[in-house]
Amino acid sequence: MITQKNIAKGKYWQKGIFLIEGCTKVSAGCKNCWSETYETTRRKRDFNIVNPRYDRIKELGRGKPCIWSIWNDLFHEQVENLFIEKVLDRMWERPNNAYLIPTKRPERIPEWLEWSKRVHHGGKINRPFIAVGTSVENSDAYDRIAHLKTVRAAIKYLSVEPMLDFVTLTENTLKEIDWVIIGAESGANRRECKIEWVRDLVQQCKAAGVPVFVKQIHLWKANGNLFETKLKAISYTGFQPKLTLVKDINLFPEDLRYREYPKELKNER
Repeated sequence: MITQKNIAKGKYWQKGIFLIEGCTKVSAGCKNCWSETYETTRRKRDFNIVNPRYDRIKELGRGKPCIWSIWNDLFHEQVENLFIEKVLDRMWERPNNAYLIPTKRPERIPEWLEWSKRVHHGGKINRPFIAVGTSVENSDAYDRIAHLKTVRAAIKYLSVEPMLDFVTLTENTLKEIDWVIIGAESGANRRECKIEWVRDLVQQCKAAGVPVFVKQIHLWKANGNLFETKLKAISYTGFQPKLTLVKDINLFPEDLRYREYPKELKNER
């Protein structure tokens, strides 16, 4: 399921699917949303109009077993419970895959679960092939972690992307977290992700024994060389550096070269 080719590109998933068109901004991490750019420029649609695509559910899980990522937010408040249920039903029909469900609205999940238990099949989220994650771009998003930890999911993960500041997680906070993904912001208007923020969080994960996947980082490029800080780049080269998005793990500082998975996702299905 996991290929070295994908890992080399910083891709922790293999296939992505837009089951939801559109979204609405809820926090600082949404400012330069890549999905909004994609939908408004390529698909020419109003991103603020949320449209669950029932017709695409059948595409989920097709082909060889792999790791699927669900785009956009399955637990958006404008997505009805029945749609969420049908997506989970489809996952159960294709258990040889693994499915990543990222959300900025983990507080919605218990509401859906209650509905599911009352009306449908009892909530199909606690299975080893389904991973539920939430975004934690800075300290303002810490409350999402508490909401995520109330969910009885087999795999719970944090997506610290775009990383906008130090993210300090206690050992107790990480106790029920199975995976942490770290990524600097991409795009023309990217905001700097400082190396010390990434390094600090990697060290926290290693100390707690939590697998960490460093997807991409920011380095400063000057005169053909990469530096960890803008000041170092200027002092060593005398040139004004450019903030550069780096995905090649071989160009990372050695202590940040981690692209790990929880054991459940590593298992072949």
